[in-house]
Amino acid sequence: MPSLRSRILQSTLQRVTSALDARLSVQEQRTRLDEMARWGIHLPKGMTVRTIQAGGVHAEWIEPAAASPQTVILYLHGGGYCLCSLDTHHGLAARLALAGGSPLLLLDYRLAPEHPFPAAPEDALTAYRWLLAVAAARLSENIPELEGWLVKQVQRRLRED
Repeated sequence: MPSLRSRILQSTLQRVTSALDARLSVQEQRTRLDEMARWGIHLPKGMTVRTIQAGGVHAEWIEPAAASPQTVILYLHGGGYCLCSLDTHHGLAARLALAGGSPLLLLDYRLAPEHPFPAAPEDALTAYRWLLAVAAARLSENIPELEGWLVKQVQRRLRED
């Protein structure tokens, strides 16, 4: 018999899969994912979350109680550039901040199809520059799947400047 944890995981995956139904519009898929996240994702204790503008890009500044001032994590959420949000990723981002003992900037970059390429890399670059100017800290990058390409675009643009 499957464990309780296994059954909960299976149920969660079924709900996520149903939200990612190709017959639904992108907006309907986003709404379903955000609702699931608000209902089921909780932050670890001792976290401070502030909504900010990072150089004009909407973001959350997530900070554990015992954060090191020497580092900052810039987290670019997954979602294939068209899905997911601060709501869907702030639980994971908060756990990364806690594990790293560092504040974390969770970027709410513009999503396609409303904002086609190069909107996402432009937002990421803007937030990166804001961190360098304002936070004056060493940056760590968390690079999930497709967003690794987003980081590569930011690095390429920085080299071009």
